[in-house]
Amino acid sequence: MQNTSQFLHLACNIHVAYELLRARLADHGLYDRVAMTYKSQKHFFPDRNSAEFWDDIFESGYVHHPMAESRENIIVNLIDNKKNILNIGVGRGFLEQRLFNLYGNKVDYCGTDITPVTINKLRKSFPRHKFILCDPWRLPFDDSSRSQVMLLEVLEHIKPKDTFKLLSEINRITMRNGTFILSVPINEGLIEMLPSNPNSHMRLYTEQILKYELRTSGFSIEKIIRLSAFNKFFRIKSFINNIFHLRAPNNLILVCRKVS
Repeated sequence: MQNTSQFLHLACNIHVAYELLRARLADHGLYDRVAMTYKSQKHFFPDRNSAEFWDDIFESGYVHHPMAESRENIIVNLIDNKKNILNIGVGRGFLEQRLFNLYGNKVDYCGTDITPVTINKLRKSFPRHKFILCDPWRLPFDDSSRSQVMLLEVLEHIKPKDTFKLLSEINRITMRNGTFILSVPINEGLIEMLPSNPNSHMRLYTEQILKYELRTSGFSIEKIIRLSAFNKFFRIKSFINNIFHLRAPNNLILVCRKVS
């Protein structure tokens, strides 16, 4: 038991060291070396991102924080309801509830996830819209068939070695000049949460790393929205923070365009 615990701590330390190195190299613009870190990193870090894990999380009473609500409001306003929409990793469907309340059935929408319990619930809740059970790197869509693709709070759950595999698949199905909307947590204190890692995050993202991964995958970045997390008085504190920038962002929303 002690040996297992020691190995877990060692695996966490190695994983974090790679993430910090990758971020440091990106900050200095050393992108050739950044690319090498994805290839050389060994994956002993435990990955609990299974369908069973997320079904259990959602069934146990998932807490929806004020920043998440703010993020969803922003994203709904970014969506063009006249174009087809694909949301990869729908989760509990909080965004879908807002989207369908606003547009009803006047949207060409499809959502995917790896969790069968969640997908079945969403099919019952929104029977006029399409929900597909599938892995994110094997999406059942034709090349260049989707004009708007969303990946919200998903990329941080993907192993570094699989990151470009996923982004390449998203690029494949997105139309030329199509929109890709992405949200990812940053500055979340993952190091302090290890080795328990309750959110099962695999990455320590920074803005520079995200820019590198997106541009390498054939997307240009048109807009970045930065959100900060506050447990109490979220709207008031966010308003003040937007003016004086007193707190570093904890979440990024990126609006991208497929260029290649």
